[in-house]
Amino acid sequence: ITPLIAPLITSVVASASGQASVYFDPPTQCVQSRANMASCASWSYKVESYTGGSSSSPSSTVTGSSSPIVVTGLTSSTVYRFKAYAINTIAEESPPSSASPQLTIS
Repeated sequence: ITPLIAPLITSVVASASGQASVYFDPPTQCVQSRANMASCASWSYKVESYTGGSSSSPSSTVTGSSSPIVVTGLTSSTVYRFKAYAINTIAEESPPSSASPQLTIS
């Protein structure tokens, strides 16, 4: 199935110096039926970080197979926001999630 709905970012936690863990729920379409759940099980996810709360272009992109996705290499004392995407097995991407609340890396 095509990822029509974005994942939902549930929280973002500064997990270590220069790192943030981005927690998210899969797109709601993945839990609508058993067939959708099976299809979504093979999806991957992408998280983009944006500095200063800006959404112009991502400062980094990290992919993973499930929540949370850990973003590394973040700059101390910098404010970040994050967006998440679902990606199916033929590289179709969902729309971006809403941006996370701002997080300052310590």
